[in-house]
Amino acid sequence: MGGYDGKVRLIDWSRNGRYFYTAGGAALVIWDCKGKGPEGTRPDYQLCHDGNITALAAHPQQPVVASGAEDGSLFIYDSSRQNALAAVQGDAAISSIAWHPVDPMIAAGTVDGGVHLLKIAM
Repeated sequence: MGGYDGKVRLIDWSRNGRYFYTAGGAALVIWDCKGKGPEGTRPDYQLCHDGNITALAAHPQQPVVASGAEDGSLFIYDSSRQNALAAVQGDAAISSIAWHPVDPMIAAGTVDGGVHLLKIAM
């Protein structure tokens, strides 16, 4: 497993362990771990940000992942359907993100001291 633009800085697992999410640079990389695992397979490679990804969070119940970047963008991706659920552009770099444990909502912290709550249609 390799081929990243830079250092792998962020890693998370889907709740059921099927998907392994990584970020190094501006790309979100999704590995499918079904069967014998991802070794020797091609990942789902999503170039979804213009800046380096600075935050990554797997949804607590669904095969969905969120990534935030230094360009202020937030990207929500459904791994099982292989499609984007949302893409939002903010004014400040994303420093942290966290899913609500039950509701389809995500919180995003920014480097300028802001916290934003977003409802996501899932």
